[in-house]
Amino acid sequence: FNRAYSNGFDAYLGNGSTDDNLEDNDTCGAAADVNDGTYSNLVVRSSDEDWYRIEVADGYSMSVFLDFVNSNGDIDATLYDSCGGTVLAAGDSNNNDETIAWVNDTGGAATVYLHVFMYSDTENFYSMTVDGGSSGGGDCPAGFTADCQGTCFPDAVYTDWIADSYCDEGVYIPSEYGYEGS
Repeated sequence: FNRAYSNGFDAYLGNGSTDDNLEDNDTCGAAADVNDGTYSNLVVRSSDEDWYRIEVADGYSMSVFLDFVNSNGDIDATLYDSCGGTVLAAGDSNNNDETIAWVNDTGGAATVYLHVFMYSDTENFYSMTVDGGSSGGGDCPAGFTADCQGTCFPDAVYTDWIADSYCDEGVYIPSEYGYEGS
């Protein structure tokens, strides 16, 4: 059955759904390029795993959040430094989500590969949020966070101004930390 399935028989078996718009990313060599943002309506199957390629600037932290319903099957993920390379981080909980975080301290820009696969069951749908990849306001060095204007500053400052409406007032970095708002 395995030989027949992998030689085209799978096309005749109804699997209940179609692939997502980032297919055909079934191998590390065919990994889909993703940037910062949220990707919805993704599907992963035990026979059709997903691979993504993410560019991370030197000194930047990146994270990937997978949101799914675990009762439909457990999705896990592993981050690699190259195809067939070293594991950098893994998300392998039995919850309704997985989070992977990694800081690029390699001394240069890095390309990493995210492998999303079914740990249990045969198919599940998920959304994926990438932060700290190649574009968007999340591109801050480790220990820094982007404010609502996209400016990076130390995490200690960020925790003190959350929900204090500095952005609404046009002053988005507290002056008591020595930063001039604009």
